[in-house]
Amino acid sequence: MMALTLSAIFKLSINPDPLSFLLGLPLTALKTSDSNKLATHILMAAKTLRAAKWKSTYLPNQQALITKVKWIRNMETIRAYLQGTGYKNALLWLPWAEFETAQTDSD
Repeated sequence: MMALTLSAIFKLSINPDPLSFLLGLPLTALKTSDSNKLATHILMAAKTLRAAKWKSTYLPNQQALITKVKWIRNMETIRAYLQGTGYKNALLWLPWAEFETAQTDSD
């Protein structure tokens, strides 16, 4: 699921690499550090959701992931504005914003 989600966000074919998905190593398909930072935020959200539901018989759905990533984005936006890097942060999250808009339009 995460490889498909990341592929949709970055509009690239991303293969599920255990070193990247579990250990947080940079994805080789992503060429910029900003893309890898965004992918790290998204993968961290997925890992925390899975850890929160470890006793459950089902995995968290995509809507739960979207909600968790929104929360992370809000916290990162606050941090960026406090540090004076709001514009750079907005550019970092642009692929996610496009993905989120596409998801809202399709529902």
